[in-house]
Amino acid sequence: MIIKPPITGTLSPYYESYRRYIADEDLLTSLHDELLITSELILSLNETQGNFRYADGKWSVKEVLGHVSDTERILAYRALCIMRGENQSLLGFDENEYMKNSNFSTRTLGDILNEFESVRKATISLFTAMEENRLDKIGIANGNQVTVRALIYFILAHERHHLLFIKSKYLSK
Repeated sequence: MIIKPPITGTLSPYYESYRRYIADEDLLTSLHDELLITSELILSLNETQGNFRYADGKWSVKEVLGHVSDTERILAYRALCIMRGENQSLLGFDENEYMKNSNFSTRTLGDILNEFESVRKATISLFTAMEENRLDKIGIANGNQVTVRALIYFILAHERHHLLFIKSKYLSK
């Protein structure tokens, strides 16, 4: 199955702001490819780099990768709920509260990468098994209408955003 990105103008302004990260024509293939790209980047880092914060109060590389995993889990859960016909509004989340209650800073970079890879493989399995007619099913998440297609798109765009941020703010020193 090929999963095309959402058509321009069908996303909330927040999701639309991430459009610059996606030029792909098949989001499912890109989820596979991006897993390899992210894994390769993280495997090239040592623990010191994993613990690096580019400024006081900013997340470390390990925490950024953990945040990407947390967000992907939440977005995949939202997609699952919408695919299965959930009619209730799905809650938003505060990534800073999630980070305060995580233990990413005390774990190894390799352990966090393994978790990320597991999350991505589960995400790919979920979307590979999905019926194509569910892609444009609409639900409410964080007070906004959203489609399953948009959630898949944002999983990928969010990861790319943070990878570019890691490269520019954490590894350019």
